Amino acid sequence: MENSYYDKHFDSQMDKYSRFGKTLINKKIISASVFEKAMMFYLEQRIKLILDDKSLTLKNLADILVEYFYADSDAVYHEIAKLYAFRELDFLIEEIPLSQINWIREIFNKAENKIKEIMIANKFLPYDREKLLSRNRMIVCSVNPTCREIPRFVYSFNYTAYDVCLIKKKEYEKLLKLIS
Repeated sequence: MENSYYDKHFDSQMDKYSRFGKTLINKKIISASVFEKAMMFYLEQRIKLILDDKSLTLKNLADILVEYFYADSDAVYHEIAKLYAFRELDFLIEEIPLSQINWIREIFNKAENKIKEIMIANKFLPYDREKLLSRNRMIVCSVNPTCREIPRFVYSFNYTAYDVCLIKKKEYEKLLKLIS
C-alpha cells in the first residue's frame, strides 16, 4: 500500500525531531528519558487531534520540552534557530539606537491590548524594519522563533513580509522593560 501525503509528512517530521532530539541529548541540554517522554506527549497530542479533538492546540517538540519538561529555553530555541537557519540577535540593549527603541515602543504602544498580551505571553517584540523595493519587512525578535502568533501580529501592522530572529530570554525581558 502506498503511503499517503500525511504519512510521508509525519515520517519526515519524526526524522527531524529525532535529529533534533539527538542534538539536544548530545549537548546535554536534555536527557534521553526526557526526550522519550516529550515525544510520547507529542504523539499523544497528534492522536487526540486525529480523533477530532478541536479544543487541542498542537505544540511542537521544542515548546513541549520548554513548557512541560522545563528544558532551558535559550538552549532549546538556539538549536531550533540553527536547525531552521534563523538569525540570532546578540547585542547589548545599550547599543540599540534611540530611534530604533522609539520605533519599537511606538509599535508596541499602537498594538491592541489583545495583541500586546499575545506578544508578552509568547515573548516576542518588533525589532526593526526594512523597506525592500515594494515590500515593507518587519524584523521580529522572539525567544521562540517558531511562534505561530508572529504572522498575525506582523500583518496587523500592514507589513507585507517579516523575518524572525532569536533573542535570549534575558535580553527580551530587558527590551520589554525598556519600552514599557
